[in-house]
Amino acid sequence: MQLTAIVERLNTIQQKDTDMSEAKLRARANKKAIITLVAETNPKRNNTLSRERFALYRTGMTVAEYIAAGGRSGDVNHDAAEGYITLALP
Repeated sequence: MQLTAIVERLNTIQQKDTDMSEAKLRARANKKAIITLVAETNPKRNNTLSRERFALYRTGMTVAEYIAAGGRSGDVNHDAAEGYITLALP
């Protein structure tokens, strides 16, 4: 029974990964992608570097601008996957 639950969970995760559109995949890797902040409050834990980097996001800035301000591309990918931000190609 427990193994079945694990397999179902893995299938759900794999399906989520394949649901990403081609445009979203290109936007994740594109430094020209435009960021839209979705989260109303900073979802990161207090007193962490990730919280400080999350505070750098501004709607309308590009991924390159975020990285130049001190952000990390890994943060962009993670925060987009979590739904805290969205990315759109110009």
